[in-house]
Amino acid sequence: MACSPIQKAYLIALVGAAMSGSSTLLRFYFVTGFTHFVSGLFCVLYLSIIVALWMRSPILFVPFLALQTLAIVLLYIYATYVLFIAVFWPDYFSQNPYVARMNERTARILVLISCVIFYFVSTIDTIFFMIVYQAFKFVKSEKTILQISKDEMSIVENINFKELDVQEHNRGDQTFWLVTGYHAGIRADKRSGADIGYAKQHLSSFSQQGSSVNLFYEDFFQLNCSIPICEGKLSQIYCTGYIIAASWYFGFQDTCPGSKLRFEPETVLLNFNSFARPLQREGFKRFCEENFEQVPFLKPAVLIDWKEQPKLFEKITDVKMKKMAVSLNQIWPQLSREFVSDVHDNQDRYPVLSVPNRFVILEGFSKCTFIGTLIGYLRALGLLFCDMFDTARGILENFAHILKHKSYIPNSGNIGLSRRSQPPLFTQMIWDFYQDFDGNKKDFLKEFLPSAEKELEWWLTNRTVLVNRPGGTKLTLYQYKAETNCPRPENFLEDYQLGMQSGMDTEFYWSSIASACESGLDFSTRWFSINGTHAASREGIETNQVVPVDLNVFMVLNYRTLAWFFREELGDESKYEKYSLLADHLQAAINELLLDSETQVWFDYDLHSRQLRKGFYPSNVFPLLLNQTANGYCTQILSYLQGLGVFNFKGGIPQGGKAKDLAKQSADAFLTTVYNGLMNPIKGYPAQVWEKYDIRFDDGRSGFGGEYPVQTGFGWTNGAVLEFIRMFYTHNDKHHRNQHQISGKPFNSAIVLIGLALCVLFAFMMFVVQFVWKSRERAVSAAHFWDCQRFEVNDTRLQRDSEHKLLLNTSCDDDSSGNSD
Repeated sequence: MACSPIQKAYLIALVGAAMSGSSTLLRFYFVTGFTHFVSGLFCVLYLSIIVALWMRSPILFVPFLALQTLAIVLLYIYATYVLFIAVFWPDYFSQNPYVARMNERTARILVLISCVIFYFVSTIDTIFFMIVYQAFKFVKSEKTILQISKDEMSIVENINFKELDVQEHNRGDQTFWLVTGYHAGIRADKRSGADIGYAKQHLSSFSQQGSSVNLFYEDFFQLNCSIPICEGKLSQIYCTGYIIAASWYFGFQDTCPGSKLRFEPETVLLNFNSFARPLQREGFKRFCEENFEQVPFLKPAVLIDWKEQPKLFEKITDVKMKKMAVSLNQIWPQLSREFVSDVHDNQDRYPVLSVPNRFVILEGFSKCTFIGTLIGYLRALGLLFCDMFDTARGILENFAHILKHKSYIPNSGNIGLSRRSQPPLFTQMIWDFYQDFDGNKKDFLKEFLPSAEKELEWWLTNRTVLVNRPGGTKLTLYQYKAETNCPRPENFLEDYQLGMQSGMDTEFYWSSIASACESGLDFSTRWFSINGTHAASREGIETNQVVPVDLNVFMVLNYRTLAWFFREELGDESKYEKYSLLADHLQAAINELLLDSETQVWFDYDLHSRQLRKGFYPSNVFPLLLNQTANGYCTQILSYLQGLGVFNFKGGIPQGGKAKDLAKQSADAFLTTVYNGLMNPIKGYPAQVWEKYDIRFDDGRSGFGGEYPVQTGFGWTNGAVLEFIRMFYTHNDKHHRNQHQISGKPFNSAIVLIGLALCVLFAFMMFVVQFVWKSRERAVSAAHFWDCQRFEVNDTRLQRDSEHKLLLNTSCDDDSSGNSD
C-alpha cells in the first residue's frame, strides 16, 4: 500500500529537518553565522509543518509557508553573495583568521566546494518544501471537492480522501465524469460510523447543466446480457433493465429503487414506461418518489441468551485475551436484528428474502441481511463460544429455511445478490453446533441433515466442471461459476464500464465478477488473468476459468461429515457409502489435478491454459484439513512456506519449526493486531474490530480496498478471533499457555515525537559545534594576543640588551682610549 499524502508529508518534513541540520554543518566553516540562523529556522519550520499537518489546520500552515519561502530566497541570495566574494575579493582570505592560515589556492577551492554544497542542500530544501506544500495543498482542497460534489454524489460529510481519480468520458455530444475516491480517515472526533479507515466509494454525475440531462443511450440501457442476477417479478426493477440503469445513470443508485414498492411490480413497470423519452433526470426522480418508499425492513432484536460473562470465558488462561473476548461479546447485542412484520406480510413488495429468526448483521450494512454462509459460519463459531446456543441454532434454522425455498444459500438475503452463492459451509455449521449440543443429537441431525443434503446436491448439479486428463479420463471438480452474466445491481456502472474496457466477452466478464463474489474473497488476484494486457488487474478477471483448491476441500469435508453422521449417529450405511465415495473421488481428483509435484503444495487450476496457477494463497495448504500428512507433505509444505517468508513475524520462527508452533504464531500475530485495534488504537482510529486489517502492521489499523467503506463490528472477524482464543487460550497444557505475549500499546503518534527529537538534536549539535568553533576562534585570538605580548616583551628585552651592550661597548672604548693615552 502506498503512503497517503499526509504520511508522505510527515516523512518529507522529518527528512527536511534532518537535511537542514546537516546542511548547517556542511556550510559551517566558510559562511557566517547568518546561515546558521536560517538553517535553524528551517528546523523549526519543518517541525511546525509536522504540527500543522497533524492538526489538519491550513491556518497554522500558511504563515510557515510564507516564512519558509522567504528563508529559501534569502539562502540563495546569500549563497550567491558568498560565492562572489570568494572568487572576486582577494582580501576575504586575509581577513578570515582560519582561512588565512591555509594556502590561498587550497582555501579558495574549499570555499567554492562549500558554496556548491550550499546550493545543492538549499535545492534539496526547496524540493522538500514543494512536496510538503503540494501534500498539504491537496489535503486543504479535499473539502472543496467534496462540497462541490456532495449533492450529486451523496457523499458523507467529513470524509477525507486519500486519492481522487476523476475520469472524463465522452458519449455522443455530451460529457460525464466518473469519480472514484479513497478516503484515509481523519481525526476520531470527525469520524462517523463505517466511514473510517481506507475505503472506496463510486460516485457518478452525468450532468453538465445540473438537473436536466437529455441523454438516453441505448448502448448503456440495453445491455448485451441474457441472465440477470435475480429471478421473479422484481428482477426487472431491482436487478436489470431500464430502472436500475437509469438510477445509476442519474446518480440515484443509493435511493432508487427504494426499499419497498408502493404498488405491485407490474404497476411500477407500467408507470416507468409511461415517462416520455428521452428520459429526464427530474422526471426519473419523480418516478422514484411516486413508486418507492424508503422504509427500514429490519429492527433491533433482543438476544435472550446473551450473557455479559459467558461461562466458557472462565477457561481463558491469558488476561489480555480474556479482556478482548469480553469486549467482543459486548458487540453482539448491538448487531442483532430481525425483520419487521410487514416484510413477512408483504413479501412481494420488498426486495429481500425474509427469514423467521433474529440474526447478527454487519455493522454499516443495516440495509442488507448478508446471510452468506462464510460470514454465518464464522459468526456462529463466535456465538457458540459465547454460550449463545439459541441464537446460533436460530441462524441454522434461518439457513435451513432458505434452503427449503432455494436449494442453495445465496450471497445475501437482498434480491440483488440472490443468484450467486457463497462457500458451502452449512454442513460444517451443523458439525460445530453438534459438538456442543446437549440435547437429543439424533433428532437434531434429522432436522438439519436433509437441508445439508439439498445444498450439496445443488452444488453437484450447478457448480461442477469436467476436466479432461491424458488417457481420456475425466475428473469432476467444483468451481465458483455464478449463473448470471449481467452487471451487478449494487455496482452497476463500474461493472458496465470495466466490462466494456476489458476486451473480453462482456457476459463472461460480468459472470466472472459475480463468481468472484461467490467465493467470499471478492476481487482477489486469484481470479485475475496471469498474462495479457489486463494481467493481474480487475479488467482481466476470469473466475469462471479457475478451479479453486479451497472450494473442493470444503466439498470433501462436507461429504465426509455427512458420511460420519449417517453411519455413527443414524446408522444409514447406504448414505455413508454414497458420501464416502463422493469424498474419495473428489480428494483423489484434488491430488491428481491440483497437487504440484515439485513443491508438494496445491494450486488453483486454469481451465484455459490447462496449467496450475502458481501464486501463493492460503488455499495452497487447505488440503491439510483432510489429514493429508502422509508422503512427507507437512515437512515439504513448511519448507515451502518458510521459503516464501510467510512466517516472518517479529518473534521469528520457533526453533523446531513445528506445525503447532507456526499455527500458534500465526494466530497470535492476528490476535495481536485485533487486540491493538480494539484496546490500543493508533491516533485517529476509534477502538473497533474491523472487517479487514493491514497485516503489514500489528497496530490494528484497518485494511483498505474493495467496493464499500471498510466495516466495523464485522461478524466474521468477531467469530474468527473468538475461535482462535478458544483454540489457543483455553487449554491447560504448557505449550498453549502464555507462550506469546500480546504486545502493549502499538506504535502511534511516534512520528511527531521523532520529528521533535530530531529538531532538538540538530539544534543541540549546531550549538555544540558553534560553541567549539567560537572557542577555537577565541583560542586563536588569545594565542595571537600572547604572541604579540611575548613579541613586545622580547623586543623590549632586546632593546635593553642592545642599549646595555652599547653602553658596555662605549665604556670599553672609553677605557681603551684612556689606557692608550
